[in-house]
Amino acid sequence: MGKAGRKAEKEGGMIARALIAVFSGLFLLNGPAHPQVCGPDVKHSTKRVEGKSALEMNPPADKALVYVLAPTWEGGSVQNKVSADRIWIGVNQYKSYFVVALEPGTHDFCTKSGQNANHLKLDLEAGKSYFLKQDTLVGMGIGVKATTLSEITAEDAAVLLKKCKRMEFAEKH
Repeated sequence: MGKAGRKAEKEGGMIARALIAVFSGLFLLNGPAHPQVCGPDVKHSTKRVEGKSALEMNPPADKALVYVLAPTWEGGSVQNKVSADRIWIGVNQYKSYFVVALEPGTHDFCTKSGQNANHLKLDLEAGKSYFLKQDTLVGMGIGVKATTLSEITAEDAAVLLKKCKRMEFAEKH
């Protein structure tokens, strides 16, 4: 093999090692990308509904209310599922939200879209409301969308909720 061939082989090896490092880092950052990373591998149906839920109108004093908002068009009609402690609690699509009542204590929230999963741990107190913003990141590759969760203030949530419709979901049988 000539000098040019050895140089090309060396550069190709460096590129391969760099790609392995990048993909390994993404795997470690997002965790394993298997279907059950957030909860059971089931399909859900969704529907948009008008008005507030009974839960919002009369929240239970012994539970925490958690609102999950997806206030933008990013993600389109892709289902962005959310679980708490590996139990599905809701599904969002563009410009939507859902609300759920949970027991006080520490909960591991997980959002999933396709093969992407992202976790957020929160310590919830009874009688309080919490607001999570679900962002969809586009441009992760053809047909690939990543979803993330972050806690936001009640003031920011009030503005964003005006842009959203409430979602209800059910497991498909």
